[in-house]
Amino acid sequence: DIQKAVVYLRDTLSLDSRDDEAHSFLGEILLQEGDYEEAYYHLSKSLELNEDDMETMKLKGEACLHLEYYEEAVSVFETVLREDSYDLHCRLKLALAYAKMGDDTNAERQIQIIDQMSQSADFSGLPNEKSQQWKNVHGAIQSLKRFLLNHIDDSENKESLS
Repeated sequence: DIQKAVVYLRDTLSLDSRDDEAHSFLGEILLQEGDYEEAYYHLSKSLELNEDDMETMKLKGEACLHLEYYEEAVSVFETVLREDSYDLHCRLKLALAYAKMGDDTNAERQIQIIDQMSQSADFSGLPNEKSQQWKNVHGAIQSLKRFLLNHIDDSENKESLS
């Protein structure tokens, strides 16, 4: 029950405003419910209290994308990728943030990295979840390429991407 969870988490935070997990969980719920501004607030607060929480960092990046804080989204996703360069979801979101900012060169670079990694990676050494992500990467790459091709004005970048 989403509403009860929100009430419980708000009550928890009224008793202890420094509970990073309560901020993170509330932010995640609010993000899913479409309340991006409040989600952003709680996710940011959680990261102030626990800056090493990469899952919360990814959620904050999502909130940034929805709020059109593209430069911050880029910073957040790049931070996550320094910890786990094989995070497909994060790398795709980074490419999207670059594309939304109009930075076609960096968006294309991220797609090329994904392409190279998916073609040369040995999936047997990755955890099952990551292995499955990379096995399914081709469709996601093609969708993002179509999106980028529709938004790239520079014919040289457009040609190299296709």
